[in-house]
Amino acid sequence: MTDYTGHVVIVTGGTKGIGRGCVEVFAGAGAHVVFCSHEPQGGSDLSAAVTACGPGRADFAVCDVADAGALTALVAGTAARLGRLDCLINNAGWHPPHKPIDDFTLDEFEALMRLNVTSVFVGCRAALPFLRRSRGSIINIASLVATIGQHYATTYVASKGAVLSFTKALAEATSIPVIASGGIHNLGDIKALLDAKAPGIIGAITGRAIYEGTLDVAEAQAFCDSYKG
Repeated sequence: MTDYTGHVVIVTGGTKGIGRGCVEVFAGAGAHVVFCSHEPQGGSDLSAAVTACGPGRADFAVCDVADAGALTALVAGTAARLGRLDCLINNAGWHPPHKPIDDFTLDEFEALMRLNVTSVFVGCRAALPFLRRSRGSIINIASLVATIGQHYATTYVASKGAVLSFTKALAEATSIPVIASGGIHNLGDIKALLDAKAPGIIGAITGRAIYEGTLDVAEAQAFCDSYKG
């Protein structure tokens, strides 16, 4: 694992699942991690546990990423308080219950896009000025279903497809590594994909599906973040 001592990482949706795994892995590599959730449950306990394990630390903040102002303030405030930002992991999102498109309302679709897609745009836009200075990176959590589809999940698939396409476009428009990770199989497969990319720009990665063991996914994402070609 790369030594992240002295580096600052933001993880949205960091109290459970892949987000929690990212918090644990990056702090375990020495980073100062700031993670958020829209609800306070579990945040303080995870912060204390991760910090106690070291060698890095984890700070928790309540932030609804669907609120553009709140997310922008979290990013800017973190960079100002800690003096830098090295990696943004846009992980927060939601998969609604499976049901036919006929049963989704327009309000439900718009709310999901605001949470799963607009927050990624807002987070990236807020973080880029700081990441350019540190030559940091962005990891946007997409999904394998963005490319293969999923039964009775039209709204979710649409949102993750948007994240994947947005990340591809952003990777071509900036000089820092930008990654969209969905299902991750192993580090060897990811390195092979990264080796095929142009120097300085890392495009979107979908990989093959792995859903068990959030630390496996987080470790692969930490590897992606550390890889500079």
